[in-house]
Amino acid sequence: MLIVASACKKEAKLTALPGVNDPFIRTDNPNSIVDHTIYQIYENTQVPILYTDTVQKKPLTIIDINYHLTGTNTLMAVRYLKNQADLLTGINFVKNNIIPALGGPLKPYSVLIVDSLIQDTAGFTAATGYNYTTLNAYQDLNTLIIANITKIKSMDTAAFTAYKTDIYTTILSVSLNNNPNTLASFYAVSTAYYNNFINTQGGYSTPLPPPEQFGIVSVGGEDLYGGYYIQGEDYDLSTFLNKYLTLSQQDFAQQYAAYPLMLEKYQILQQILTTLGFKKI
Repeated sequence: MLIVASACKKEAKLTALPGVNDPFIRTDNPNSIVDHTIYQIYENTQVPILYTDTVQKKPLTIIDINYHLTGTNTLMAVRYLKNQADLLTGINFVKNNIIPALGGPLKPYSVLIVDSLIQDTAGFTAATGYNYTTLNAYQDLNTLIIANITKIKSMDTAAFTAYKTDIYTTILSVSLNNNPNTLASFYAVSTAYYNNFINTQGGYSTPLPPPEQFGIVSVGGEDLYGGYYIQGEDYDLSTFLNKYLTLSQQDFAQQYAAYPLMLEKYQILQQILTTLGFKKI
């Protein structure tokens, strides 16, 4: 199914009107283990888990994935889950890894689990056709879409951690981008080094300090004897957030024990994300 997306301005989080039944309310269906499990989770968390775009049949209520918050026209394609075992895998993943991590304004209005989700990122050209990116997650106006559920069963620990990290990054990036001032203290630690080329002063026999000395995550490949370039805020947040989400606090502290600015920025980011309502699982 192909869905043509349209742009919109930033909207407030949806809330049900007084006296109007919220179609996202889940009701029990004891004859379906999938619907019954969803109902139990909803009763405990008030987060509805969906597996189709049909929220309610009477009256018909459908999630419009076209209507989103990015402000960019996109072409989305979604494939829904069909297998009961895969549905239960997705439901339990949301129950154990998504809902507990998201509180306050991060708590999703609903979560839609799907088999696959792709997004047109470059538009159509005669030479290349449509250029798609496969997504693990997407934050829509009234639902958090989580894809690639069928792949979970074959993930090892590293792949599962990377999968969760990508989903968390998607969620947190929306909130952080909507509140850029919250990151001022984080950026302030390394701002003097942004967009600078670090080069050697004592010849090639004298190694340069690694990026971590400036509070910047090294991604490998920096020439510590010739010089390297430090990018700006977006790069800093992206790489640091990935490390924050991938490593436990203890492992982060051990890996970067020799770099005080890295430890300082960890504490700042931790406070920012805690204030937003994020709890690392």
